[in-house]
Amino acid sequence: MYAFFTTLRDFRDNFAIEIWNQLDKNHSKLIFAKTEIFIASIIMIFIAMVTIFKNNRSAYYFITILVSFSLVGILYVDWAFQNSKISSQTWMITLGIGFYLPYLLIQIAFFERLIAYLKIKSNAGFFVYLCDSIGYLGSVVVLIVKEFSSFKPDYSQTLFILSQITALFGIILVILQFWFFERKYLEQRQLKSIEISA
Repeated sequence: MYAFFTTLRDFRDNFAIEIWNQLDKNHSKLIFAKTEIFIASIIMIFIAMVTIFKNNRSAYYFITILVSFSLVGILYVDWAFQNSKISSQTWMITLGIGFYLPYLLIQIAFFERLIAYLKIKSNAGFFVYLCDSIGYLGSVVVLIVKEFSSFKPDYSQTLFILSQITALFGIILVILQFWFFERKYLEQRQLKSIEISA
């Protein structure tokens, strides 16, 4: 999932000028500052909300819910943009929030809370480095395809397709990770109750 988010983020950032030129040729030169500052402000509010939770299990649930809503949000804004319900600027802003929020939540809070929740002897740095190495592999593949193949992408359409793939696979992967870690937590509780009774 993190690999999808990283690939989508890198594509949107690396080809932002080309995407904006396709979406709106008369866009303001300040479009990047306007959109990215708004996106960063919204994301900072949501990430700050994670600190409200002192219980690590509750924080893990909250993060999982935020990631799920972000992925569903990506699908919705893609549909709305494709059907001309929202402007290109609104699409770029909401899409940015939709994948930057889970991307940063995974980097900043997810692993720390998960480690504490499951009482794993580890640190978040290892998991973040591992995810980054996998994530940037996706970005490199996209750049290699662009540079060494005859395929010349329609940048805004490619962003749309990448966001759809990310959202669809992401929803499946969020459900799977939640099921997996909840099962681990229940196994730990059963082992602890057996040890206590013994």
